[in-house]
Amino acid sequence: MSANRRHAAKSGLVACLCALAGLSSIACGGTGGAWLWWMTNPTETIKAEYELGKGRLVILIDDDQGWLADPAIRPSLTGAITKQMKENKVNQHVVPDADIVQLRKKDPKFEKRGAREIGQALKADQVLHINVLAFSLHHETVDPAYQGHFAVAVKVLNADAKSSEDVRLWPRSADGKRVEVTTELHTGKGSSYDEQLRRRLCDEMADKITKLFYDHSAPKPL
Repeated sequence: MSANRRHAAKSGLVACLCALAGLSSIACGGTGGAWLWWMTNPTETIKAEYELGKGRLVILIDDDQGWLADPAIRPSLTGAITKQMKENKVNQHVVPDADIVQLRKKDPKFEKRGAREIGQALKADQVLHINVLAFSLHHETVDPAYQGHFAVAVKVLNADAKSSEDVRLWPRSADGKRVEVTTELHTGKGSSYDEQLRRRLCDEMADKITKLFYDHSAPKPL
């Protein structure tokens, strides 16, 4: 290919990209330049909101309002968070959910105990406290159409705290960090779809919660 033809081809490519960016054929600049920059750098690094300790960690899920009708949701969410924490090297010492279940059976006052007490009983250093705010599989007004929704408030507590003022490590707000997952509105896909949607909500919630505690890449907003 001659030098003139190579130059023409290069010029044509630039003009095409400029056109896609909504620019004139004269120059690429302003918002168009930003669009081209985004196309070549589509992700950004999101910093962890809090760094968990590396000691024993209890994942404690509270459901005071009775949203979790299916008893499999708790272990499903705990298992998904544990798996993602190990894969992303957030914490390798999560207390097995079976230990919490066993303590719940043995201790008649379990439901009345605070998260710090439970953490201490399980010899944990920290407690990842997850309070369920909402859980549903169907749209509120377009029933029986499916639209999964899962909302929780997340806190990190110090199980070794000597006073109530030192219990909450993160966040500063007493209400905790709100995390939500909402799926698209759609029809079901057979009798087993309820279970599939529950599992999806737990997996996506686990992903969002775990990412609060490690640096990760995410698509840049357009």
